[in-house]
Amino acid sequence: MPVKLRSRSPAQSVLISGAGVAGLATAYWLDRFGFEVTIVERTGSAAKANYPVNVHGAAIEVVERMGAFSRLWAARAHKPGLRFVNADGHPIGSIASEDLIDDAPNRHFEVRRSVLSSALQDLTRGREIRHRFEDCIDVLKNGQAGVEVRFRSGAEQRFDIVIGADGMHSITRAMVFGPRAPANRYLGFCFNVFFDSASQHSSPRWSSGRVALVGDAAHTPSFMSRKGSSLALIGAYLLAGELAAHVDPTDAFASYEGMAWPFMRLSQMLAFKEGGSLLMPRAREGLDARDAILAAMQASGDASSHSEQWGQTNSAFKLPDYTRLIAN
Repeated sequence: MPVKLRSRSPAQSVLISGAGVAGLATAYWLDRFGFEVTIVERTGSAAKANYPVNVHGAAIEVVERMGAFSRLWAARAHKPGLRFVNADGHPIGSIASEDLIDDAPNRHFEVRRSVLSSALQDLTRGREIRHRFEDCIDVLKNGQAGVEVRFRSGAEQRFDIVIGADGMHSITRAMVFGPRAPANRYLGFCFNVFFDSASQHSSPRWSSGRVALVGDAAHTPSFMSRKGSSLALIGAYLLAGELAAHVDPTDAFASYEGMAWPFMRLSQMLAFKEGGSLLMPRAREGLDARDAILAAMQASGDASSHSEQWGQTNSAFKLPDYTRLIAN
């Protein structure tokens, strides 16, 4: 059956669960494409965590299309890179920040997550986006003609589409797909600064019926890949664009997954194969090997072999142009 592409029609209603980077970016683009958007967030405001995040690769183009690049670039952090020491505190080697990600200087930067969140919040202000703070989805019934939602507050409403942007421990994902423990990969580390384990979520499907997932709810890369916020921005743009381009949400979800899944999966693999094994080994043998590599890199002054694999994924994805679909 041929896929029906969207023509101008009455706006569809969309509920987005989660007001983090993925949720806010998806809300912005869906509103631009003419959807009626509601965000539900269990806290009293959008997420304002203050740890550093990277914006690079295709995500740079997303923030440019949103008109946020200049603001984020001006607020960028100047990173000193990584310095490694042995058990006695003596230096082993270091990796400069520009060698961690192989992008052109103006195609990669680091900002505080609170800065990125604030920029996204400002972009959604003044738009026709409704917010339900201090509330969350309690019951979700995924039907052929719509999704019936009962909120924790007791309110009930029907939406044409529901999007789970509620993070690695997504409640929306659990409601739609059930407990998916086998899809979570523990990477062998726990970091108190993040109050969480270094884990990934990987699933072959990000949608069911009229419900779809975006950001960490769909494809947690772990912070070791340094790509989480960038992947959230890219995924939000693609999901909103494909919903705007198709009449049937299931066709849109299939197209979104077909375009994004290989790229997101490759980014996850880097965290497991490179970020985890080189920067944070799991065993003594790996630690000795890492120290030897760092010492060799220090002696030669060459970190290009490590940055080359990062750069390959940064430039591996080309964004579609949805300009023709913008309604406001």
